[in-house]
Order: sequence, then C-alpha cells, then structure tokens
Amino acid sequence: MIKILTREEAFAMLEEHGLDPQWCDTPVPFYDVPVSCGNPTLIGDLVMGYKPLPKDMVDKMDGFMTRAKGDSMKDAGIIDGDTVLTDKTDRLYDGDIVVAMVDGEYLIKCFCVDTDGQAWLVPQNENYQAIPLKEENDCYIMGIVTEVIRRSPRINAHACMRFIEEAKKQQNMPKRFTPQQTSRVIGAMASEIKVGRHWFGVYRIMADLGIVGKDDFEAFCEKVVGVVPMHKHLPKQVEMSRLNIGCFKKPFDEWTVETAPVKGKRYMSYYMAAQQTKNLFEKGHK
Repeated sequence: MIKILTREEAFAMLEEHGLDPQWCDTPVPFYDVPVSCGNPTLIGDLVMGYKPLPKDMVDKMDGFMTRAKGDSMKDAGIIDGDTVLTDKTDRLYDGDIVVAMVDGEYLIKCFCVDTDGQAWLVPQNENYQAIPLKEENDCYIMGIVTEVIRRSPRINAHACMRFIEEAKKQQNMPKRFTPQQTSRVIGAMASEIKVGRHWFGVYRIMADLGIVGKDDFEAFCEKVVGVVPMHKHLPKQVEMSRLNIGCFKKPFDEWTVETAPVKGKRYMSYYMAAQQTKNLFEKGHK
C-alpha cells in the first residue's frame, strides 16, 4: 500500500530516523527573472517577490534568490531553471560562484583571478569561454551563490517504463550458481536419493534455475555422474525423459498432485526431492 504523508507525518517520521526537517517559514527576496548562465544577456528591470525558506538556512544571511538560465554552469551543478540563493559579501575568493552585473547585464559565473592579477568570470562548461573583467567594464558583484534549489522534478513515464521492464527481466532471470555450488547440492542430495528416478526432482530445480537446459537430461546425468560416480542409484536419461510429462514438464512451482504423472506417496517422493534441492540452492545463494 502506498500512503502519501501529511507534512506533520513526514516530519515526525524523519525525526524518528535522526533527520532534521525544517519548516520553510522565512521569506527571502526573490527576483523572478532568469539570470544568464550562458552568455550575458540584458534582462531589464528586476521584479521582486518573496519565497519561504527554513529560518536556519537564512538567519545569518543578507541576500536574495533568483532563477538561473542556460547551461554554462552545469558542471557546477547549476542548470536552467534552478533557483540560486545568493548572500551578499564584502570579499571574494577564487572559486566563488557569483551573481554579477557586467555593463548592465546579469549573469552567474565562477570568480577567479589569474597569475597576472586579471579577474575573470569563468563558466563551468567547456562550450563557453571565460569573460575577462577589464578596467573599462562596469562590474558589480551582487553576491555569492550559497545554495541551489531545484524545481520539483518529474520524469517522463515512458522513460520510467524502460527501467521497470529491465528490473522485471532481472527478477525473472534465473540466479547464477557456480559449478562448485552445484556440485555441493548434488553431493548433498545423493545421500537422500534411494531410487534413481527420484533424481528427476533434482533435475527439475536445476532446469528451473538454468543450470541445465530444458529437457537436457543427458547433461544432467553427466553432472550427477561427475560428482557422485559411485552412487548406487544414478539417474538414467531414458527414465528422466519418461517422467517429463504432465506437471513434471513444468517449473516446480506449478506442480500439482492432480496433474502429476504419479500419485500419492510416489508423487510426494519426487516433490520432496525437488523441494530439498530448491532449499539447498537457496541456502547456498545467500
């Protein structure tokens, strides 16, 4: 059952697991215009509104939020449509991501000074070039980016289905066992088999798991002989093929006494051989 929690329920559950959820109850100025992460673009007058954030995030800040545009900062984790929280600062360090105004145009870039003392605004996408800040430029640093807030993502349902179908395929694939694991199971079952025909139960599980091919009784018999060559009741290919009718021809989970080629206690002897084999393989796979 899927339950969508209320805000109070979600907070209580997060707190139970040692997390620290916070209410978004503190309004922060938000300039609802895109600030370029690509080439500088004149955006005109800024229009201010407010967006709520947790008090602990902004309590000691003197800043604002705005929206990023373009992909030049994608390698820094800022993509088109993100909201950036910007704090005012009196001092810049190499590597600070800033919201800047250059000659009346606003943009988001990384600030850096080279070995010659030249200041640059640097993108984080190799498809863009760094911008030198020359003396004749009219440049203002509006603040440094301290947080990136991404809009609620929603993925195309068709894209999700590709992953779902692959997961289903993996779930239905037989588990893989090493030859050593298979030999150990055959050796363990050898002490339980008192009638050669009962090896069919062992075969059925090995076929279900893909260890031997469907109806490949020759390969199954060879595996058993290879592990316990001196066993008094080795399987015979002819007997295995004769039993391969009714529900015995189907995966073990589909066996029923009504559709089995043998009845009563005889059916239970095959069933128990198969069940014991299945248990041994499951135990060995853990």
